[in-house]
Amino acid sequence: MNISPDTAPSASLRTSGTIVVGVDDTATSDRALAWAADQAALEHRGLTVLHATGVVPSGRGAADTSLRSGGHQVTRRAHRVLLDGAFGADVHEQAVPAAPVAALVDASAGAALVVVGSRGPGQLGTFVLGSVSRALVGRTLCPLVVVPDQQPDRPDATGGVVVAVDDREGRRDTLDFAYRQAALRGLPLTILGCVLGSASESADEQKRRISEASAGFADRYPDVVTTIDVDRGRIEEAVVRAGRGQALLVMGSHVHSWISRVVRGDAERQVVTHAPCPVAVVPSGTPDPAS
Repeated sequence: MNISPDTAPSASLRTSGTIVVGVDDTATSDRALAWAADQAALEHRGLTVLHATGVVPSGRGAADTSLRSGGHQVTRRAHRVLLDGAFGADVHEQAVPAAPVAALVDASAGAALVVVGSRGPGQLGTFVLGSVSRALVGRTLCPLVVVPDQQPDRPDATGGVVVAVDDREGRRDTLDFAYRQAALRGLPLTILGCVLGSASESADEQKRRISEASAGFADRYPDVVTTIDVDRGRIEEAVVRAGRGQALLVMGSHVHSWISRVVRGDAERQVVTHAPCPVAVVPSGTPDPAS
């Protein structure tokens, strides 16, 4: 395993094509690190372990030196965790003098995937607080995966992959990501739609529209067993329910999604906060990771 330490201010300098995982020295961070390492092995990619040390005001050189030293200790600890798990691909270590959200958004510009942990609401922590993961939703330039603290599911977990989609612009990025993750794991895929109680569209009409939206993916991913399901009620509750016992939840983050149309993006953050399994949020226009 190749280890490359880096303290460059721009986290995107060395993340190109890698899976970036935000780390600190907590058990929540370790679960996110384990998930990211397994995902990197599935995709045959390198891994970037990134710790944001925070920003020190000018003229406080001693504090800056102390933060950088502490940041290196955090990334070295993550390296040891990876070695204990027999991770064999290249690893880049980054201790970045920036706030966590800013550092991860910057890193996402060159990354294949950004992974963070989340403790959920109302619990104190450091780098991987739920507030960081929620703040990242809709801001990363590559797919974001949030790994919950309460259930450390791994990429090879049993269950399946669930993707919440609509029939609007941007759906193909979300669907393609979900199909690819199901194919990598050899798991079934459920495409989930939602009908509000007052909606005029029936569940059958929703299924038909989803079927049309997903046309073509069966040919590209012939081994993925796919079903279409439609739930009723609050969108975020339907998505969280669908995630029980699953390996991965996938949803899109784009201006025209039904999630943002109905609740202005809050549902995505609610799902990230309360989901019982890892959640991937895919921005519209995400490049095909296989390319």
